[in-house]
Amino acid sequence: MKQYKILFATLWIALFSILSCKDDDNDPCDIEFDQKAMFENIADNLIVSEYKNLLDETTQLVNTSNAFIESPNEANFTALSESFLEVYTHWQRVAQYEFGPAEEIFLRNNINNFPVNEEAVNANIESGNYNLDDPNTFDKGLPALDYVLWEKSTPEVIALFEAEDSKHAAFLQAIVQDIDAKINTVYDGWINGYRDTFVNNTGTATGSSLSLLLNNFNEHYELLKRDKLGVPSGAISTLGFTYPERVEGYYSKISGFLLQNALTYAKLLYVGNDGLGLDDYLIAADARKDGELLDDLIQAQFTAAISAVASLDESLSQVIENDNDLVINAYSEVSKQLVNIKTDMPSVLCVSITYIDNPSDSD
Repeated sequence: MKQYKILFATLWIALFSILSCKDDDNDPCDIEFDQKAMFENIADNLIVSEYKNLLDETTQLVNTSNAFIESPNEANFTALSESFLEVYTHWQRVAQYEFGPAEEIFLRNNINNFPVNEEAVNANIESGNYNLDDPNTFDKGLPALDYVLWEKSTPEVIALFEAEDSKHAAFLQAIVQDIDAKINTVYDGWINGYRDTFVNNTGTATGSSLSLLLNNFNEHYELLKRDKLGVPSGAISTLGFTYPERVEGYYSKISGFLLQNALTYAKLLYVGNDGLGLDDYLIAADARKDGELLDDLIQAQFTAAISAVASLDESLSQVIENDNDLVINAYSEVSKQLVNIKTDMPSVLCVSITYIDNPSDSD
């Protein structure tokens, strides 16, 4: 009898081992999809090309700012304003790629820490002594330009730059050149080695290109939701206080326009523009949620969020002051996407979310 028990136990262990091996063969993380082809598309058609376009526009910003400094007049101010708008708009396309060369120099913090610290900027201008490499300050980059060029009326700004040895002129030139130099550094890093590193860094482990993409895509989306919408509208304030002055592009009144572009290009990354994207990856995995394709749900929510944001005026601060319910609604539609892209998508693709949430964010 004892021998039968031993034989039965042996057979059970063997059967368990076979079933375990069979389960390993059906690893849900083993998705038949060409990661490298997706990385090539995203690198070449979204990241490198957009950094090149942004670099061309920052070079133009340097030129128009130099022309305005040399001859402070309304025509040159208009040209400078248009260059600024182009750069700030195009910045929205690359802000979600804060890894590789961009992470090394804290590009996002150096280029677009908002809201600007007015007192710090004024102190910098007056002293002529400032550190443009500290990523933890709010006195440089595009928000500082936004303040310097639009906090006063156009005639008043021109008058500040007409003064002999204008401190404003020196500050403007330093800020613009710093933006141009930092964008150039990141673009140079991508075309001189990192592009190939990114394309060949396949897999799902932390540090893989897929992990970098998903983490930065999600972190950027949360920053968009919180900083561009949630904080200014009071949506994440326990007391419901609004802070319209904390929107992006507050002085030039382009906050709504920048928000629309940021959300549009978040979707563009997801779909891979006209090539392979994260949407194709989810389709290859046959990812479903509540009986529906996860990609369908994500696409539909992007449409709803973009539509809600499109209903807002270019000056988001004015909408907050006059009809904040529209902004709260846009915040709600943007927020609904998070469970799809931060919980469901990483789970299906076997990627860990490793960035740390801002504790002030309630969602």
